Amino acid sequence: MKERQVRAVVLFGLVLCLMSAQSSGSSSFEPTTFKNFERLRPTSEGVRGFKIDASRPGLTVVVSQSCEIRALSDEKKAFLKRLGVAFGKPEVFALYTRELRVEEKCVGRWIPFQDDTIDSLLRGSCETSEIGINVRYLAVHFELGRVYAGIGYSRNDLRRPTKVNCFSSELLGITIGTSLQEARVRLAEQYGREAEVLSGGERRMWAYGIDAEHQTTLIIGDSGNGPRKKVFSVQVWGPPNPGLDLPRGLRLGQSLSAVHDLLGVPVSTKSTPDGFEVLVFEGSPCSVELKNGVLASVLILGDPNYFDE
Repeated sequence: MKERQVRAVVLFGLVLCLMSAQSSGSSSFEPTTFKNFERLRPTSEGVRGFKIDASRPGLTVVVSQSCEIRALSDEKKAFLKRLGVAFGKPEVFALYTRELRVEEKCVGRWIPFQDDTIDSLLRGSCETSEIGINVRYLAVHFELGRVYAGIGYSRNDLRRPTKVNCFSSELLGITIGTSLQEARVRLAEQYGREAEVLSGGERRMWAYGIDAEHQTTLIIGDSGNGPRKKVFSVQVWGPPNPGLDLPRGLRLGQSLSAVHDLLGVPVSTKSTPDGFEVLVFEGSPCSVELKNGVLASVLILGDPNYFDE
């Protein structure tokens, strides 16, 4: 079952990357949520020292503003200075001396901004319920956690991520958004012991062998952070299994043309080094995988940015 667990992690990460590519426009700051962005980013757990993200991805996030400002700790200031040298912009990073507290769905975090941006924020009204902030993700630090740098903000024309819909909210009796604990108990009772899957980020997933004859595996997962009480993802994976009823008439082992007939033509296709072809459909967080030209996996997800915990 270990190979199937690895496939679950690889497919989930690849789908979110392809979805991000779909939404990319001319702006280098893509609308998202911190929760979705961090879902597959490494946590500080197990990090020795720090890990820089050389790409410095930019994101636009709508947050609740506060006027809580504080000076950077000596440790954070020193780390930003070190990052400035690493990125070849020490004079830019030297302008970060304070940070602003913001909230996203009741989760607070402190984001460093340059002094002129902080001063501009303080001149505005603290009563504004929401603002849009542009930030760049820089690194994860073993003590500081994930480190961002604020670039700018907007009080008007807030850019929010587009809502998406899956081709199904249910897979093999497991429905997105229902109790994760109840689903795990039921699956363990029905199929035997579960195996926990490591996601490489904050998500947790559990795998169940549901058909030994056809080597079919079912994998469910939580949303990555927050309460973690609901099912966020469900995936079925394995060789051809024509007797398994899947959404929209899908069957493991179907040809690519049959998948097109049932789901339409994908907006994105990605071939993986291990011979899989991932199909992602427009406006959908869900996907399917083909192996040797036939359907080998179906993955359904909640909306990555708007999943209701």
